[in-house]
Amino acid sequence: MKILIVNDEGLFSAGSLALARVLANYHQVIVVAPEARSIGASHSFTAGNNVLRVKPYNFINNVKLFAVNGTPCDCVALALEHICKSKPDLIISGVDYEKNIGNGIVSSGNVAAAMEGTFNSIPSMSISYAIEERDSPEHAFYKVAKFINKNLNFFISKIVPKTTLNINIPVNYNKKRVMWCRTVDGFSSSNYIKEENCFGQDFLWLDIRKKGYSIEVLEQDADLMWLLKDYITITPLKSNMTDFEFNEELKRIEFKL
Repeated sequence: MKILIVNDEGLFSAGSLALARVLANYHQVIVVAPEARSIGASHSFTAGNNVLRVKPYNFINNVKLFAVNGTPCDCVALALEHICKSKPDLIISGVDYEKNIGNGIVSSGNVAAAMEGTFNSIPSMSISYAIEERDSPEHAFYKVAKFINKNLNFFISKIVPKTTLNINIPVNYNKKRVMWCRTVDGFSSSNYIKEENCFGQDFLWLDIRKKGYSIEVLEQDADLMWLLKDYITITPLKSNMTDFEFNEELKRIEFKL
């Protein structure tokens, strides 16, 4: 099987490299990823007068590596149109650091890259590992990579057209504890830290580590609750954000403009 691996953490992301090394023992693997971290990129593309460059790197375990100076979705689009010689059978976005749940999936470049694969009619999944240290070494992801490889056919069998799988794996996971669930309904709080540079100018930066949810959200029967209970959570995602129930209600109302 031909597998395209992408991410939003950068080409040399420990999670993606571990996954690539493991899968390459059984499949044809290619990695196309941003040359720098691109978290929070959502479903954005590089356009206008900005140009894209693709830089190949030496192979590892027969895996081809390509860095793109763009977003995760740029990586998928360029891979399908210019880099891959043939259409991949599967796209895996990850393994991402931390978790992609609730409203966080809207801004996630990792989830967006997987959905871009779905838009191109390719079975796609986003995989996240809720490990705490962003700079964790590659070997910390090998257990997860082996778990994914062992259960790859199961995951693929659950992907239907126009649907992307969003998989979150807790640190203390058990392969028998898997929960199909919805995304949590609530907004995580942002935490901007204000600092001052040597010139006395203020600047702010978003501390991703301190984004969190309220107690009410934690009690919902959704991905966050089950992930905190050390369950592997799997959520099927669709890109159509229409509120179908409210739309039907509106259609029954006579509008006079």
